[in-house]
Amino acid sequence: MRIIASIRTSVLVGAFVVEVVPLLSTYNNGGGIPPVVSDNSDIQTVLVNLTPHSINLIHGDETVNIEPSGAVARCKREQVQVGTVNGTPIFQVRMGEVENLPEVVEGTVYIVSRITAEGAQDRNDLLCTNDPVRDEEGNIIGCKSFSKV
Repeated sequence: MRIIASIRTSVLVGAFVVEVVPLLSTYNNGGGIPPVVSDNSDIQTVLVNLTPHSINLIHGDETVNIEPSGAVARCKREQVQVGTVNGTPIFQVRMGEVENLPEVVEGTVYIVSRITAEGAQDRNDLLCTNDPVRDEEGNIIGCKSFSKV
């Protein structure tokens, strides 16, 4: 059960108002503070990062960091060796069922990897990072938006 404190800090990021909500209890196995996003409507959505990576949501000069929740949703991998090339094994890989994906919770959206979202296409509450932002060396440092599968 989540208990959310009444103290909020708001930051305007592009078209979103991101509200950092301090929690009175732990969130997703001790994962810390989830941001709450409002799209200028009366409905607020809790974003839960189910990846092992921090996500930097970048809009212009402003960046909001969404820390990992502590839980990681993944697809099982099944692989069978089908040959070799120059002594290096070649595997046929198939993605299996999704693991560690919480049940649907009204008002909550989960950020997952694209592979995980593709493995759970029956879910309407999954988002992936989109529009990567890169530094001068070509390393991804954040994203500008989210996508749905």
